[in-house]
Amino acid sequence: TYELGDVRDLIPEQGRYDVILCLGILYHLEPGDALALLATMRQTAERFAVVDTHIGQPGATVEVDGRTYHGHWFHETPGHPWSAVRNAVSWWFTEQSLADAIYAAGWHDIEPVLGQSWSQEAPDRRWLVIS
Repeated sequence: TYELGDVRDLIPEQGRYDVILCLGILYHLEPGDALALLATMRQTAERFAVVDTHIGQPGATVEVDGRTYHGHWFHETPGHPWSAVRNAVSWWFTEQSLADAIYAAGWHDIEPVLGQSWSQEAPDRRWLVIS
């Protein structure tokens, strides 16, 4: 099945999925929402998830659930078609903090996807398979 909705409204009781695609979403969320999404994905994924996200530069820290994460705040542009829907700022995790967040959510393996074919790919963009 295909589900359309706000990722902040995803709950495990809605069902389980073989594969979850989290493409271009994580970096549009505030830190707590991003961590909650990773945890919910872990509870609902039967096999694995694919995450496509931007990596942030160090410069700021946030604390969520007693853990410290590094990255930077990104200011969304209200009304822009590629902007977040319900928040004016989002959090871009550093590569290490993203890995820490993935593991904290209960995932065990992170495999980077190499050789993206999209020529417009930003150098701070990462594709990961997590399981």
